[in-house]
Amino acid sequence: MKKLLTFCLIHLLVGEVMARTQETPFSDGQTLAMNHSGVSRSTDKSEQPTSSPLKSGAIAIAAAADIMKQWNKNGEYLDETLIHALRPIFGELTDQLRLSWDARLIKNWAEQGHGIALQGADRVVQAYGNNIYIALPKSFLQTDPGLTLELLIHAATHAYQMNRAKGLATFGVDYFQAYDQAGFLFSGNRLEQQAISKARRHLKIALDSFKDIRCLGLPNIQIHPRGKNITFFSGKTWLSCTGYKLVFQHNADLVLLNQNDEPIWATGTGGTKADRLVIQADGNVVLYAGKRTLWATDTHGEQSFLSIREDGEMVVYGPERQRMWSSGTSFGNKQTMNAAAQWQRK
Repeated sequence: MKKLLTFCLIHLLVGEVMARTQETPFSDGQTLAMNHSGVSRSTDKSEQPTSSPLKSGAIAIAAAADIMKQWNKNGEYLDETLIHALRPIFGELTDQLRLSWDARLIKNWAEQGHGIALQGADRVVQAYGNNIYIALPKSFLQTDPGLTLELLIHAATHAYQMNRAKGLATFGVDYFQAYDQAGFLFSGNRLEQQAISKARRHLKIALDSFKDIRCLGLPNIQIHPRGKNITFFSGKTWLSCTGYKLVFQHNADLVLLNQNDEPIWATGTGGTKADRLVIQADGNVVLYAGKRTLWATDTHGEQSFLSIREDGEMVVYGPERQRMWSSGTSFGNKQTMNAAAQWQRK
């Protein structure tokens, strides 16, 4: 019954958003070719058709990504509620995804004379690289989180496929090949089948994480230097909304604890003269004893920041939210208790 309801809701949503999804307004001398999720490119009718659908795919995806950027505002990185929901499924990729709500989408495409009307989730949500566009308002996430998450898992799976292919052009070749092998049947495309299957299999994981009221709407801990060093002294504690703690202990050890107050990572500097932890403006995070460095993340870059995540991981992010250093303690995974000694041996 639930699957039937989800199926019906998707098709109802398609009807609602189709008024806002349009084909590219090319001139009369041009035709439209797109990929799985409505990406487009234009070719003059006077030109010879592409000799291979695989070559078409290599060109179409990149061109489509550019058009979607023109049509829609730059997406924002996922907020912490969505990261909390999707990270168990997609891992570090979750931190790189950008999402545009109320997006304008393309509803069909053509290749080698075959016209394809997009179906199911791809009429509502589309992915190009790490950019996801969804033709729903952000408020719909609270109205129906289950359906919204199912759509986002579908799109994030395509983003994962593109990352695995190491580029839009290569993914375009893979996608068009899969489409060719399916006899130009949209539903037979194996990459689409993977996205549909993953969304169904992992929806409960995402929904359970999303509904974790301990973190719903709460940000993880983020320490932004913003051009100025930030210094902390022993006795300081940072507590995540899920109960993970980073403690700069009075014995000079810097320790990350799980919800049961068990250590899962530490610098191992207890008993030393470590007296301050500095989140530096240059992007480095350093534990000092006077002028001596005992441990550091060895990260550099303006606008970088330290985050203590709700899943128990400590991460230094770069200005584009790329991971530059991590404690490796996601979901309580125990790591070194002597990070300073390991750092000094480098």
